[in-house]
Amino acid sequence: MVRSRTIRRNILRGAGLLGAGLAAVPALAQDEGGLRMVFGIEQRLDAGRNIGLEVPDEGDSISATTRLSFGLSDRTGLSALELNASTALVVENTPDTDGTEISVGRPDLAFAFTREVPNALVGVTAHYREDDVDAFDDDLTEDADEGTRTDYGAGIRLETGRTDPLGFAAGLSHDVTEYQDVTDPDLNDIRTTRLDLETSLRFSEVLTGRVGLAASRAEEEDAASTLTESLTASAGFDYTVSERMTLGLSLGHTRIDTEEFGVTRRETGPFARLDLTYAMANGSATAALAVATDADEGTRTTFEIGRSLELPMGAFSARLGVTNADEAGTDVIGGLLWSRALPDSRIEIGLERSVSYDDDDDETVVDTAFSVAWSQDVNALSSIGLDLSYEISDAPSERVEETGIGATWRYSLTPDWRLDTGVRYRVRDDLDGRAESPSAFVAVSRSFDFRP
Repeated sequence: MVRSRTIRRNILRGAGLLGAGLAAVPALAQDEGGLRMVFGIEQRLDAGRNIGLEVPDEGDSISATTRLSFGLSDRTGLSALELNASTALVVENTPDTDGTEISVGRPDLAFAFTREVPNALVGVTAHYREDDVDAFDDDLTEDADEGTRTDYGAGIRLETGRTDPLGFAAGLSHDVTEYQDVTDPDLNDIRTTRLDLETSLRFSEVLTGRVGLAASRAEEEDAASTLTESLTASAGFDYTVSERMTLGLSLGHTRIDTEEFGVTRRETGPFARLDLTYAMANGSATAALAVATDADEGTRTTFEIGRSLELPMGAFSARLGVTNADEAGTDVIGGLLWSRALPDSRIEIGLERSVSYDDDDDETVVDTAFSVAWSQDVNALSSIGLDLSYEISDAPSERVEETGIGATWRYSLTPDWRLDTGVRYRVRDDLDGRAESPSAFVAVSRSFDFRP
């Protein structure tokens, strides 16, 4: 079956302070318009022991990565085009290699084009990425996976009648995930096609009705040749209750057909979504009720309330809710995120508890994550950072705990060149025992911004 983790954590391990590898990736999202090209280069050296947090200790690893990246954007009043591409030359000596190996790869390509006028929109996207399996997922249970994963796909979206009383929208996408040389037997190639259709009816300036149809087809190359087809039909509305309050409601029905070893079983159930948002002087308050149907888990109902605050020197947001599934019972979920910026420093604290379902082991997983990140400007050229993370993945079959602490130092060598270096120490406890992993990195990077 396809691995399904329906509610993802939003707190990233390391809190972003050790992400020196992103320095060479073009940041086109902040482009002000017109044609722009960005060329990036980064040389990074990583060294560590037991990087995969294995029991017993798998030994030392060292790798040198030279990454080249290119970004292009072209924005006008009616259209936007973005292209990002990167590849790397990797020299590594790890427990998984036969001595020192040299490879050229880890390609990452993303393309997006949108043309929008007041009454219509057309958008096209495409992506391709190849990397180690564990580079795609921050799930604790994935840390020990080995092998290569390749993701690629494309999508198109059309909208018309966006300002008319009657409007239409359609989206079609096809995505493929392939694995090579993996050690986990549950990682199988899968092809997924999705189609979304929606009709909007604008009854007035404050009331809009919606009728939608969503269909998907997933083919997995496992021993059972699993084929999963789902169809959801829904109807709803968006209503502006007042200048501050908005209400959204969707009701529908889901049908899921799963074929394994030539035998098909069907799961049907309700689909519902109710969203209430109230704008306040210093933020907003929200409430959401969702009902969804899964082929293995059955019907899951989730209710959450939230509050966000815009503070003079930062921001605060909190969510608290409860979720219930036919097979798993009831659990408490929620999240907390607080950030504060000072003239020469910044601190972020995050806490989140979520519930997901693992199809492979047919069980519910409760994830808890806590993180603290602090950065301090030393002077105009350098800054330091510290981060701490603690995560728990609790399931009937296994409880996984992982703690990480790291420190970084960033220094501007010249106006164009930057030096990043850091150390990190991780500890993992699971059914196999306790594993430890110290590591360090140093990276030099530069980006070239060019406007023809």
